[in-house]
Amino acid sequence: MRSATDIQMGHNTYVAAGTDTGDPNAGEYVRIGEHQCQLELNRKSDDKELLSNGGMYMCSGGVKLVKDTWYCLEFSYDGPGKEVRVFVDNTEVPALHATDWGPYEYKIFKLGFEKYHGAEKTIWYDDLALATEQVHCQ
Repeated sequence: MRSATDIQMGHNTYVAAGTDTGDPNAGEYVRIGEHQCQLELNRKSDDKELLSNGGMYMCSGGVKLVKDTWYCLEFSYDGPGKEVRVFVDNTEVPALHATDWGPYEYKIFKLGFEKYHGAEKTIWYDDLALATEQVHCQ
């Protein structure tokens, strides 16, 4: 993925897995996106959030996606196993590894910028793959 702007302070989503039909207000959603100028993992039901800097709510540290740069964003959702993992350019982001989120039965995956707070953003996605195991970046 690539963005026209640097990662923002506002809370927004790049990709999500949901347990319902696609209505953002129904079921559970586990979302990967941005908050506090870094990559984050967020759960809709209780708004639990993992920040890539380890949990400090400030724009320092963490994984920062800079504008006009292509990144390989990989994620693994294991609903029954209660696990979510996030990788950027083949490297796992340890602070975004959740082992107690669920169990969920995911029925939908959403790609695209979903804005909650902050400015509008243009994001490009390329070479999408959906698989049962890690594909790895080429």
